[in-house]
Amino acid sequence: MSGALKALLGIAAAGAIVSAAFAFLIVGKKNDIAAERDTVKNKLQTKETQLKKFETDLKAKESALTEKESQLSAATTKAETLQSSLASAEKKASDLDSSVKDAKAKVVDAEAKVQKINAALGGEDPATIKARALKAQEELNAVRSEQRILQDQLQSANAEVQRVTLQLRNVGTGVLPPGITGKIETVNKTWNFVVLNVGDKDNVVRNGVLIVYRGNEYIGKVKVVSTEAHTAVADILPEWSKGDIQAGDDVLN
Repeated sequence: MSGALKALLGIAAAGAIVSAAFAFLIVGKKNDIAAERDTVKNKLQTKETQLKKFETDLKAKESALTEKESQLSAATTKAETLQSSLASAEKKASDLDSSVKDAKAKVVDAEAKVQKINAALGGEDPATIKARALKAQEELNAVRSEQRILQDQLQSANAEVQRVTLQLRNVGTGVLPPGITGKIETVNKTWNFVVLNVGDKDNVVRNGVLIVYRGNEYIGKVKVVSTEAHTAVADILPEWSKGDIQAGDDVLN
């Protein structure tokens, strides 16, 4: 074998070694890149999961905020309505007071007519005098009846003024007058609230707290969030619960 051939074989062997080394390095680098890609992919999936959870939590908070804003708007509207009702009741009471005074004046006038007719009995025809006396007495009875009706209406109007004034004063404060009793009509366990069969007309106000009983057993407490004339919606207070609240349970304050 000539020296040139040996040199060529040496060069070829060296090239093969270099190629093998490069191939080994490339395979190693490829594996490193694949591992890094998998790591990045896993991190990306984790971030996507976190992002979806964040979006879900955000929607839930936005929904809760919308609900609270709706409750605040309803309470504001209720207060404005009560204020208008109070003004109307006060005007009605004032009008009825004037009517009662007018009716009293009519009674005085009718009584004066009766006295005048009785004083003139000696100088007129008995039949005429009797007819005039009967007519005057009928007028007096009618006026007295009207006075009683107006007096009753005035008392009712004054009672309504007091009721609306008390209700307006207690809106949003949670202060309930003593003696409120009612029952739970429905229970929504998903949203943790109940519907009561008592409301505005029963002096129930927003933020008022009622105790729940079943027979003689204490069950828990509920807090009023909105009211209508004879119904109310109240949140269940979990920190006060001793059992599951059911439809038909009694409520009182």
